[in-house]
Amino acid sequence: MPTSRIKVKISDISAISPTTWRLTVANGDPESIISIPPGQNLVYEYVATSSVILDPFINTSNFAYSNDNAILNNATETTLSNVYYDIDYSQGITSPVNYQTIISGSATKAPIQDYNWHARRSVIPRYRGSKSTAGLNFNSNTVEGGLGTLPNVEQNRAYFAYFNWVGGTAPEWGNGLQDRSGLSIRYFIDSNGNVIEPTNDSKGISLGLARQIFTEGEIAVLSFDDESGTSANFSNLIGEQTIFKSGKTITPIVYSQTASISSTNTGGYTGSLTFVQGDQQENDAIGDYRLTAFADGTQLLYNDNTSVEFGFLQYSGSLVDLWLGDITYSTTGSPSPNEVSASLEFKAKLVPDLDTGDGRDGPAQVTFQWYKNNNPVGNSVQVEWNSSNAVFLSYVDNNVTGSDNFLLKATTVDYSQGGFPALSTNSFFKVIQTPPPGIGAVGPGVGGSDYWQKLGAIGTAGATRFKPNALIPVYGQKQEDISGSGFFGIINDFTLEVGDEIRFQGTETQAYKIIDVDDLSSPPIFTVDRGITLTNPQMDWFLVRRYVDAPGNIIIEADKPAGGTSPGFFMPLYPTQEIEDNFDNIIKNLKTDQLI
Repeated sequence: MPTSRIKVKISDISAISPTTWRLTVANGDPESIISIPPGQNLVYEYVATSSVILDPFINTSNFAYSNDNAILNNATETTLSNVYYDIDYSQGITSPVNYQTIISGSATKAPIQDYNWHARRSVIPRYRGSKSTAGLNFNSNTVEGGLGTLPNVEQNRAYFAYFNWVGGTAPEWGNGLQDRSGLSIRYFIDSNGNVIEPTNDSKGISLGLARQIFTEGEIAVLSFDDESGTSANFSNLIGEQTIFKSGKTITPIVYSQTASISSTNTGGYTGSLTFVQGDQQENDAIGDYRLTAFADGTQLLYNDNTSVEFGFLQYSGSLVDLWLGDITYSTTGSPSPNEVSASLEFKAKLVPDLDTGDGRDGPAQVTFQWYKNNNPVGNSVQVEWNSSNAVFLSYVDNNVTGSDNFLLKATTVDYSQGGFPALSTNSFFKVIQTPPPGIGAVGPGVGGSDYWQKLGAIGTAGATRFKPNALIPVYGQKQEDISGSGFFGIINDFTLEVGDEIRFQGTETQAYKIIDVDDLSSPPIFTVDRGITLTNPQMDWFLVRRYVDAPGNIIIEADKPAGGTSPGFFMPLYPTQEIEDNFDNIIKNLKTDQLI
């Protein structure tokens, strides 16, 4: 049988079976030397027995496992680690969404090769045997971008610090029995005697310099420039010291502690705290129109235009008039919010109840809408009942009077596919007021409620989580300073952040670090780094503190004795050779110039 050889352009190749293929010729192929109708199948036979020779690759025997298969041995599933977890930062970079599952050991493992952390050919060039060198022959004055004459290891140690004094940190950290020591830095000084004042510049240069020279956890050397001999009283501060915080100072956020603990081990707290009212601190007449109520999980949404019930009332301001059930909100009394320039935000968190076992977990759709005086206001939102995700709906009104009323409606309810929709008990109806009201004092000495509420008994997982209790009405406001307490003045509003620390009973053995803040809950829920070993009443003696950026402040892990210190020097443990060789001349010149 004669063999013909043609050259055509193929527009499609598709597998009919593991051994049978269909090829389609391109429409109007200019390279064809015989006429083949466009779209006609060129071959539809077993590859091994076909009389058509496919050149060059398609006729390869056992093609799927041959060298001609470009995707042979491609990985389709990533190997999971046996050690490391996949951390989910999808809702923010400060705290992982799956923190609790990581702690419990049930989180999904990360798609990485453990080999990368253990194999010598991977570890040695990256970690154990890596090095970085500077061009020691470069002249930084003439070569753009040159590193100068210092090895890389000395780049961040080419300065030392001159401080004004060393002070204690109590009561912000520690107490009258034991504390840390804070250095007030006047200058950073280089090997040529040039000085840099540690200011809060917009680019953070001074802050970065402080942290590069004096890295937290490392050792530095303290000495006093003492001409009067008073440094003998502070001998425990002289010499090598561990750096606790670099470029940071400690500020109180909210506290009940009334004083530092003295040598007689006395101390205490107040059961009554007052808070100022934001932009209108001088106006005590601002009424309280706020509200927080949760769904109680009993209402099934059957019909359109159903008023949504929030049967569990957590907080209601003194000027709120409620009709619980289909919760209708209105204001009462005089003046009305608009007369004191108050703005009200009506906010709902809508969470489908999917785990009830009574048929309400089937597919459903519900549209929610805010209503003012029976008229729809703001936007609407649709909630799908095949998802447990929370949906938020907000409406802001700057012109509310005492005759207005507000409610939330399920305007359309579709459960034709099965399942009666209901809202989870995590759903809430909240009214937020701006500016906040003046509500007077709060605390266990006022209404009998503890300041905080732990979410589990001592020794349980819930002991790592707590929320405001008596402090709920003032969360977001600023506490008034407690006279005579010894604390720095409060400058921040009462909101807690990841990294803040809460201390109880005036002792550092009861200090806990906040590692998660759930702001979607009302009130917010805080998680700390270990279980709290106190009861709720014992938590009434408390301090919340924050480490804030301050380029001119360094805290060391040493207890400062009472009394004032002289100025002095804080030197990296391994300063550059130029600093060591020229130190006396540097100090002499700075004193001549009256800089120190």
